[in-house]
Amino acid sequence: MKSERLGLLMIATSLLVIALTVVFLMEYDQRSRLEQIRSQGASLTRLLSELSFERLVAGPDRQGPLDLIRSTQSNSAFAYALVVRPENRPIAQVTVPEVVPPMVPLDPEPSAWFGERSLAAGPGAGGFREFYAPVVQAGNLLAHVRIGYREPVFALAYEELPFFAWVALPIFLIAPAFYYLMRREISPLGEASTRIQSLLEESESAGAELSASGDIGEFVRDLNQMIEAAHKRVRHLEREHTGILASSKILSYQKARLESVLSSLPEAIIVLDESGAVTYANQKLIPMIGIDHESIIGCEPEKWCEHPELLAFLSSFSRSTARQNASEFLEIVPPHNPSNQVAVSAYPLFSPRDRSEIYGTLIVFTDVTLETLAKQARKELVAQLSHELKTPLHVIGMYSEMLLEPEEDSKELRIEAGNVINDEVERVTALINNMLNLSRIEMGSVKLDRKRTRVSDLLKDAMETVSRRTSEHDLHFKLELPRELNPINVDKEMLRVAVNNLLTNAIKYNRPGGSVVLGAEETEEQVQIYVRDTGCGIAPSDQARIFDKFYRADTDEIANVRGHGLGLALAKDIVEMHLGELKVASVPGEGTEFTIVLKKTPVLLKEAV
Repeated sequence: MKSERLGLLMIATSLLVIALTVVFLMEYDQRSRLEQIRSQGASLTRLLSELSFERLVAGPDRQGPLDLIRSTQSNSAFAYALVVRPENRPIAQVTVPEVVPPMVPLDPEPSAWFGERSLAAGPGAGGFREFYAPVVQAGNLLAHVRIGYREPVFALAYEELPFFAWVALPIFLIAPAFYYLMRREISPLGEASTRIQSLLEESESAGAELSASGDIGEFVRDLNQMIEAAHKRVRHLEREHTGILASSKILSYQKARLESVLSSLPEAIIVLDESGAVTYANQKLIPMIGIDHESIIGCEPEKWCEHPELLAFLSSFSRSTARQNASEFLEIVPPHNPSNQVAVSAYPLFSPRDRSEIYGTLIVFTDVTLETLAKQARKELVAQLSHELKTPLHVIGMYSEMLLEPEEDSKELRIEAGNVINDEVERVTALINNMLNLSRIEMGSVKLDRKRTRVSDLLKDAMETVSRRTSEHDLHFKLELPRELNPINVDKEMLRVAVNNLLTNAIKYNRPGGSVVLGAEETEEQVQIYVRDTGCGIAPSDQARIFDKFYRADTDEIANVRGHGLGLALAKDIVEMHLGELKVASVPGEGTEFTIVLKKTPVLLKEAV
């Protein structure tokens, strides 16, 4: 069967070579005919274009150049020759039978007067290769010369069949000759393979069934013994291989489970052996400290760690004697992300049988950025609250001592002391309320009670309240509301807090005789509430931080006004809880405008979908 397949393969290969040869010859013939047409067509068009117009257009009583070309044409692909006006109207033409020249206009640009093009001749009629040139006299374009040839096609001509047959015959005859020679050369190898295969297929105890005497018989007995020993050794190795393979699969499964557990941990893990080289690292190492976990396997810390403190920490575990004195905890700042804080912990890997023997060290990297920021925020909060509460309490204490003075104190002083104490109590109350609201919002314990609210009524009430309380500031209050303002779904009380905070800031940081404007505008998609004042304004460098808790600009105008820096932070959080936006626009020395942008319910539903 193998020999038959080989013979069929040889025949198929020879047929494939013949087919490829015929294809290449046909392609070469097509290219040759096309080059011949191009050479002849370009020469004829250039020759005719150099003749005068009168000679090209011969009268009916004499033979013209076009007739001469048709009668002397030796190329069987010649189809037609035309002389046409610039507007593509034929003046003279000659064609071969059954050919209708395609009247496709030429490009009027002078740069395209010389050249060639391919034209379609109609369904099933092939195409034409046309060459054209202008007829110019005294600088004027009189006509175009067009000569067309049938486009050479990729096909086998009947007259070329004998040539292709003579080409294919030697190739086809070479195949059986080569097959015969190859069979003759490999036949000894086939016989040897058959003998060896029959010997291997015999039973283990039968040996090599060869009858021989003398030295050959002894050789056969030795060969049988060698085959018997080889069979026993193979069986023994197969049993050992099966056991090793099973143990390897168990170890691989256990290793895969352990690596899966270590990879799923949120911390970055490194395992160091007794010499300090890395034997394992999970993928969390890349985002944690910016080191590729695969590139450090088998390397000591000196080759991959560039952080001095971390390098000293890891190097201390490369010596077993230094293990007891090494620090087991370290906090570092990753060089690739200075805003993060990473805690590094080390745990010895003891032998389960002997606790005095250490296999290596487990290094755990934990991102403690949030914990560090939380601690720092708590410290800053306590410090800010202490500072903000200290001043009003000090003022309250001072005026309280004044009220405890003997009765000869004037009534005006007592009234002033009562007013100051009341103002400071309101200041402390506002501070505590703002802190409580901010804490509730940040903890997520505040849930908006959205109801349909008339924004105009809310803004009128807020304006009346602040204008009554601040009549002594000598300010002008103005309410700008459209005639029709549709209700919106908001938490009325929370939105009132945000608007009151903005109005309070507009009053506190305004100038004497200034104005405070509260207004609203409505579009198809949103409602905008704005608070505009004529106060000191906010510098561009401070506008990005005014919504931070306890932040106040470091200017004399701001320092002279009492405040705790929580009103804008609370207003921004309330607006964002409504999925809105709080914008600020300010010019130092001229005033500030805060705008609350609230999206209408259809817009919110559309964005949610």
